[in-house]
Parts: sequence; structure tokens; C-alpha cells
Amino acid sequence: MTDRRDGFPVNWSFDRARELGWYGDGDGQVANWFERVGSTSQDGALIGSMAHRMRTSSPHDRRPAPRFAEALTAARAVALLSRSPAALTSRERPDFEARLSDGSLVGIECSDVGVESWYSGALQEVEIAIREGIDASADIDARDSYVSIGFDLPLTASRRGISPLRTDPGELLPRGGERVAFVREVLAFYRSGEHRQHRSLALMPADRYPTAARFGARIHASEISAPRGYFCVEHGAVAFDGEEAVNPTLARLSEKVAKAEGYDWDGPLWLALELVDRRHPLNNSLERVYQRRGLDIGRYEVVVVLYEGFGVALSADGGAQRLSISGSRGEPFPEI
Repeated sequence: MTDRRDGFPVNWSFDRARELGWYGDGDGQVANWFERVGSTSQDGALIGSMAHRMRTSSPHDRRPAPRFAEALTAARAVALLSRSPAALTSRERPDFEARLSDGSLVGIECSDVGVESWYSGALQEVEIAIREGIDASADIDARDSYVSIGFDLPLTASRRGISPLRTDPGELLPRGGERVAFVREVLAFYRSGEHRQHRSLALMPADRYPTAARFGARIHASEISAPRGYFCVEHGAVAFDGEEAVNPTLARLSEKVAKAEGYDWDGPLWLALELVDRRHPLNNSLERVYQRRGLDIGRYEVVVVLYEGFGVALSADGGAQRLSISGSRGEPFPEI
């Protein structure tokens, strides 16, 4: 029986993505970033060649299983902080023992900070249901089509006379029976052949797709060269304040500082917190974390808050450093 935290392997890896040219120029910053992350090993296996492990057995699930997500977070933290690969050994409290390239040992505790992780999970569940419906429908031809759908949360909120910034985002998404109806309507959209008509962020018409229209579903459709086509659910239009991610980050830091006092580890200790939210880029939030330098990080030698290829390193002396794929950066993170 598969442990829920271990997840399910899929036929995908960083090495496979590089072979297919997903990271662009082999000498570029993005390619070098994934090379550094993939060169770190976990329990003797290189992360780059390791099959990704997802939360469910669905071939459409893009959510990393908890243990695999922790390994990726640790590898990304090492890539940003030391810019050299490390050898990770799995353990508990902290999550990993890491032997760095200079031979030193550090303990690394990892955690994600899902600003709206359940919201992002809800989007992925809708996406999985639609993809599985497409696969199971012999009367749907998705070849060479690209379709993405996003929910216009501010539009839905304004229709209901409420503030999108002060409203639980889950109240603005289809749930239960409405989710079932929404999935059915998207499959009907494919069956009608409308996915062959180019459109960009157009609202789905209410006369044919009432549930989708009620929740402000915007659709983009175009052509690509793909035998099975491609479908995804994006975060869509959102209302967001960059400060929104700061409080959950500080709360998780406080929680981990308290728990670290009971860890069976005598050496240097790092904490890696990875921001996870599909609604919006979090560069603004990283900058706000940097501005909060001077935080109490307890027994941790360094705390690195990560988002994509960027990060903020908080040190025990109250200092802070901005990090990026290309190294330390003095200028603020770009506003997005």
C-alpha cells in the first residue's frame, strides 16, 4: 500500500524536461537553475533523474506528493544558498541531513506556505476531472488544441456585491453539484467543436454554459502541435495584496521555531519555507518578507523563504539577503 506522503510516480523528471527543451538554452540561467537543483541527491538518487511523485495516481495530477515536495524545497534552498549540489539523507525533525559540497553537515527542515493551498488544490481537482473526462470520451477530439480556463474572481464578486479582497475565494468557485455541472459544460464545449475557434480570455456564453458563466469562467483557445492537445485550469483574474502572503509565512516561521527546540539535531540547522499559490506571482510578497528582517529565527542558522527561482535568506543576526537564480541581488524584487 502506497504511503499518502510518498505519492505515486509519474513518467516525468527534470532530465526528461531538459531533453525536450523545456528549459530553453542549455547555457541559460533557467537551464542552469534546474541543473543545480537536479544535481542534488536524495538518499543516493539524483533529483534530476528521479521520477516525479504526485499526490494521486491520476496521470493528470500536477501536485507533488508531500515527501517529494520536501525534497524539491530542500534542493532549491541549497541551490540558492550554496549554489552547489548537496547529498540529502531523509530523516525526521529535521526532514533532511544535508552534506554540502564543502563536506559540512546541516539539518534542513522544509515546509510549504500555501497562502491559499486549498484554493489551488480545488483548481487542480477541477482540471484533473476535466482532463480525465476528455480522455474517457471517444466523441471528443482534442488533437492539436490548447484550451485554458480561468475564473474571474473579481467579476464574480462584483456581481454578488461583495469585496474580492475580503471574501473567502472558495465562495467564488463552483463546488459540489455546481462543480459537476461545470465539468459537464466544459466537456460539452469540446464536443461542440468550439475549442477549434480561436479566442482569448473570452467569457463562456451564459446561454450555452450557464454554470461557467455564473462563475466568471474565461476561456483561451488556440492551436498547438500536440497529438492529445492540452487543457489546463489557470488561476484567472484575481484581486491580491502582496501583504497577504506575509502573515501565513510569519505564522509558519513561528511554528517551526517553536518545534525546532525539540529536534534531535546538534549541528547547524536551516529552515526552507516555499511559497505556494497558483493565484498570482509572489515576488511582491518576497520583498515584504525581506523588509521584515530582524525576525526571531530561534535556533536556525538561516531561514530561506522561496518562490520559484527567488528567495530571501534571513540570518540569526537579524540580517536578510535577496537571492535569485543568478545569485545575490541588491535591488528589490520586481513588482508584479
